[in-house]
Parts: sequence; structure tokens; C-alpha cells
Amino acid sequence: LFILCLIFTVQLNPDNNRRLKEVTDLVKHFKKENTIVLIAPEYADLSFAYHYDIHYFRDYKNFRKLLADEKIFPVNSADMAKNILENHIGDCIYFQADTQFSDSDNLILKSISEKYSKHTEQKVFEIYTIHYFSN
Repeated sequence: LFILCLIFTVQLNPDNNRRLKEVTDLVKHFKKENTIVLIAPEYADLSFAYHYDIHYFRDYKNFRKLLADEKIFPVNSADMAKNILENHIGDCIYFQADTQFSDSDNLILKSISEKYSKHTEQKVFEIYTIHYFSN
């Protein structure tokens, strides 16, 4: 009886409430050839890459280079974002993954907003926000 109860109640693949596949699909939808993608906090790049292109995730020795070749940059500060965007002409996608601890004052978002005139955002579940910037 106990085993029968377990068979009907155990979830082998529980939902962890992460919607990274949805996030990466949105980024791919908005990304053009001359679009830069910024990811914050910096450590969110691994989970992003896993869903964006599994080959980037598997090639750990060239992981950051492969992302950079695709114009995808993890950032931890407004200064890092400014340096990346300094000479960039084109749109920007900012993937904000629960930055309440790493950037509680939203300084990265504010520094990106200074460069662009148009800004749209789309929330994905509870902790992800995709910001799309253009002029």
C-alpha cells in the first residue's frame, strides 16, 4: 500500500520554477546581428548558456569566448556594462536574473538606460526580466 502511494505521488521531474528556456527563446527572438546581450549577475551565464546553446556550455575551456563571439557578456557592475557598451552601435538586451543582492540599486539597468531612448521589458516568471533597449 505504501509503495502504491509513492508511485502515484512522486514527481520524478519536479518543476523548480526556473523558466530559462523561455528566457533564452525571448533573447533569440529579440537578438539581431548587431545586438549585445548583457547578463547579470555574472554567474547566471552558465545556466543561460546551457539553454541558449548547449555546445557553449559543454566547451568549458572556451565558454566565455564563445559567448563573447556571440556578443553575450556577463556583467557584475554598472562599470562593466558601460565599458562593454561604450563603443557599441546597436541594440542591447539585458537579462536580469534576480539581481536584488548583486545589484540592489539597479545601477546596471540605469547605466544601460542612459544610452538608449527606447526600453521595453518582459518578465519571465518571478525572478527573470528581459530588457530590450534600442534608439
